[in-house]
Amino acid sequence: NLQELTQATDAFSSSPSIETMNAIFNAPGMDLFFTISLLLQTVYFVVLHALYGATIGKMLFRIHVETAKGDKITWLASIIRYIASLMSMMLYCFGYLTVLIDPKRRGLHDFIASTCVVYNTPKTIQITEK
Repeated sequence: NLQELTQATDAFSSSPSIETMNAIFNAPGMDLFFTISLLLQTVYFVVLHALYGATIGKMLFRIHVETAKGDKITWLASIIRYIASLMSMMLYCFGYLTVLIDPKRRGLHDFIASTCVVYNTPKTIQITEK
């Protein structure tokens, strides 16, 4: 019911509190929304990392995920990395703070999945003279 959700968001906007936030989360259809959202997010991160080693954002910044040994990330490593990333977020994003102390800038999810994010190496062109 869109009207009930609109009322709940209006109540939260005018008076933010735990009760008004819970009213938004408990509105009809929100459980389906969160389920679909989580499913799409999972597919996005797992599939793009497994197939290309990078999400669209990583591709734009010319970085990618690879194994700690420098190999292409596997489907299993992509799944493990995503699940570990979710766990890091559930811990108030504490798992992301490890990038501040690790010389290779790895997050907790990278340690768990034995992966790291690296810059793409430029492709070299071989020029031969005739």
